Parts: sequence; structure tokens; C-alpha cells
Amino acid sequence: MRILITTVQHYEDAPSGSSAIAHHEAKWLAGQGHEVWVLGAKLNEASAEYEVREGRHLLRYSYRRYPKWNPRRALAHQDGAERLLRRYLAGVDAVHGHIPLTTLAAQKLYGRAARTGYSIHSPMGMEMSEVWAGRRGLRKWLTGAEIGVLNHLERRVLEGSGTITALSQYTKRCITAIHGAQIGRRIEVVPGFVDTARFQPSGDRAGLKRELGWPEDVPVLFTLRRLTPRMGLDRLIEATGVLRKKGARFRLVIGGQGPLRRELEEQVQAVGAGGQVSFAGYVAMRSCCQRRRLSALG
Repeated sequence: MRILITTVQHYEDAPSGSSAIAHHEAKWLAGQGHEVWVLGAKLNEASAEYEVREGRHLLRYSYRRYPKWNPRRALAHQDGAERLLRRYLAGVDAVHGHIPLTTLAAQKLYGRAARTGYSIHSPMGMEMSEVWAGRRGLRKWLTGAEIGVLNHLERRVLEGSGTITALSQYTKRCITAIHGAQIGRRIEVVPGFVDTARFQPSGDRAGLKRELGWPEDVPVLFTLRRLTPRMGLDRLIEATGVLRKKGARFRLVIGGQGPLRRELEEQVQAVGAGGQVSFAGYVAMRSCCQRRRLSALG
């Protein structure tokens, strides 16, 4: 089969949660003998528009940057993706989308002839409302209208998909609340996955903690997130303050970077958990050894 997978960007260019899922899906399908094409945004002008890597055909589309007041801005990704698909891909047997705007382009070109599926990683409007929470002035006034447009585009993708999956019951409930029960009933919950042949709990947890510089005599909690509002790290830190007051012994390590770093560090001090919470900063998850160390701790 010739299969097209749409993603926000290629995992090779900028690793992220959703791009990782699309990346591993593409590698597995290519390994099964399918012709796999993966479409994502071009993040660097020096990157190749088209390349073949490990049996996968990677497409990177460019898109026009419109002013914020221009309504064409909402369709810039769709337009750029459609132009590139017309240039390289005459037809496909199946489309699996991981991001709304580029999936719309694929559905427009191939939806009548191809099987279509869409995986919801998070409701687009809800996610962007968190990203835009700090807006001021005119941009804040425009937020409601922009979220309405995003919800409309997301609904078009869902309506045009033969199958719909979500990673959790929570995401399914959110989508149902936004788009209605008719769409909600069509959503199948497919939890995230891990390659258990590569990632397994270790029998030497103490040794791994020593290697990472973590304490061996208390439970260690680790999270790897972007330090942005929608991740809920402020609530996690609030919970550490509650645990500390109850006398719990633990260490929380927060990996990742983002605009809330200073604010979260100040919150740690405010709840009195400065000795129990630390920030690891950017963790290069491309490092196989580091990735296996963290996953082996279970």
C-alpha cells in the first residue's frame, strides 16, 4: 500500500511527542513493506523538500507567513501542504493524520479514493487557548475568533476521517464536548505504545540512579515536558508542597525547557519544596543511552 502520514514536523528535524508517534508508525509500516510518505512543515530553509530516509519518503512543505489580521493565515499550512502533495504524490491508498491542517490538504486531494484515519493528540482549540493565554490587547481580543476557526477546521478533519482515534478517555471526552456526541461516538481510544524489546525496567535501579545523579534512598519522580502553561506543571509543584507538609520523602526531577522555567522555579520556593524539586533542563532524547536509562527506571 502507498500510505501518507501527516505530522506537525519531522521527528528528525525537531523531536516532539506527536512527531515521535508518527515517526515510529512510519518506520514500522515501511518495515512491513509498504510505501510510506510522511508530510511535515519545513523548519529550516536548508532542509530538503523531498528525501528518502530508511525507506520512508519525507516531504517538507513551506508556507506563507500572513499578517495576523489576514484570514488566509488560518489556511497557510493547508495551502503549502497541498502544493507539495500535488508536486510529488499523484495518489495514495490510505491517509493517516496526526495534525489537522495538513490532514485537510490530504483529505481534499485523496479523501474520496483513499482510506482515511485521524489520531487526536489534543483538541487544537484547547491547546492553543493555553498557548495564547498571556496575550494582551488586540491579540487577546482576537483569540476567541481564532479558536473558533481552529475548532471549525478540526471538525472538518474529523468529519472527513473514516476512523478516529484518541490516546485517552480524557481526550475523547474533550472532543465530544467540543464537537458533539455524534463525533464522540466514533472515537476509538488507542493508548500510547512503547517498544518493549528496547525499553524494559532495569534490575539495577540503584545503579541507574547513581549514574543519573539521583538520590537512592527516596522515591524519585521524573517528568519530561515543555515548560508551558497547558502541561499542568504548576499543579504538580503544588502537589509537592502538599506532600512535603505531610512529611513525605521524595525527589521530583522536571526535565524540559520553556518560557515558564523561572515562574515554576519561583513556585517551588513558594511551596517550600526547594530541596525536593530540581530542573534538569533540556534532555537530548535522541541519545539512545540517556533514553534507555530513564525508561529503565520504569
